[in-house]
Amino acid sequence: MHGRNVFFCAGIILLTFHVNRAPGQQRTDPPLPDIRELMREVQAHQKQLDSIRENYTYTSLQTTEDIAADGAVKRRETVEYEEFFVNGHVIERKVKHSGRPLDEHEQQKETERVAKLVEKAQKTPRDKALEGPSISVSRLLEIMDVRNPRREIFRGERTIVFDFVGRKDVKTHGIAEDASKKLQGTIWINEGDRQVVHLEATFNDNFRIVGGVFATVQKGSNFRFDQAKVNGEIWLPVGAEGIMQARLLMVKNLRQRFSERDYDYKRFKVETQQEPKDATVAPTKRNNPASTKDSPSSALALAGRLLGSAESSFVIAEWRDPGGTTGERRLIAPLHLHHADDEAWYVLEGSLIVQVGEGEVEARAGSGVLVPRGTAHTYWNPAAEPVRYLLIMTPKIHRLIQAIHAMNERTPAALAAVFKEHNSEFLG
Repeated sequence: MHGRNVFFCAGIILLTFHVNRAPGQQRTDPPLPDIRELMREVQAHQKQLDSIRENYTYTSLQTTEDIAADGAVKRRETVEYEEFFVNGHVIERKVKHSGRPLDEHEQQKETERVAKLVEKAQKTPRDKALEGPSISVSRLLEIMDVRNPRREIFRGERTIVFDFVGRKDVKTHGIAEDASKKLQGTIWINEGDRQVVHLEATFNDNFRIVGGVFATVQKGSNFRFDQAKVNGEIWLPVGAEGIMQARLLMVKNLRQRFSERDYDYKRFKVETQQEPKDATVAPTKRNNPASTKDSPSSALALAGRLLGSAESSFVIAEWRDPGGTTGERRLIAPLHLHHADDEAWYVLEGSLIVQVGEGEVEARAGSGVLVPRGTAHTYWNPAAEPVRYLLIMTPKIHRLIQAIHAMNERTPAALAAVFKEHNSEFLG
């Protein structure tokens, strides 16, 4: 369960305004704004900040725990994602599961999944959900009653706070609207920047879900959500947490606790002007890891995705190997050669050993190896620590790798046939 995507604050960037006051200074506050108009301003401000947000990527560590009746944790699962934004939509790319980095096959499948999601995001309007049900702010305001508006200092910031509760008498359509009727909570909005800074929400009644899996989310299920300022220009998620109690198929009780911690924010896209002293945020296309149509002066955060496609002259992939026993020859690819294609590796972190013909070359961080066409080669991580590297290849080699990953049985005979189909030779 992804905490920040279960309510209307999904996709709202938070921005606070720090207020310093001299001791004893008197302040006359203006009248509180109309809450419905305030929320429309929040939405408008969010759209203005989308272009900056799409320059950022960050790590999201999401933890789900199954809780027994006595409160003990029965099962715990953690998934680490790299998150970035495309056309106003957040994209998650899985990098670790239960603390273990994805292996090469898992990375390839995740790369393919993310590339499809990016393509979908580019075609989906910003105000529509990329996946799952959605609800507009204007429609949400029709479903909710807002109460008790007030001002508070929240975590050192001036905020406008109000409570909300779903209206039971409103006719609703779809799971998002139906769920909104049974929520109540409180929201904190930065007064200076018209941005949400904190949200708390609770189901005040049981909510039945029909479709796919029949379930009832039970009264008392709740969640919280927070964001914080990054680099003095943008607010991004810092975390979420919640507890869901549900009854599945009318026989099984489920109690889950989820949490999300977001960190390691990186601003990764700039456009360099002709004068070296100028570097400004590029306002053009962003974050399509499967496309080469961006301006040649722009840069992508590769981080496990692909740069290039079947129509390109070459393809670049960033991959990882988790490491193992030091000195062990754990081949990442079998010994093979390409009859008409060169291939190269560039190490970003850690080290690789590449067998080139009869010799071996160790490539440490900051160095690379080129294997000419017709040369037998393989490679491996010689260390216990992870290695992160770029693989620079032709589209034909990329198609070969995809074909290998799609194989159900990788016998020597089957591998030899696949390599032959791609003008390459499997050597064992």
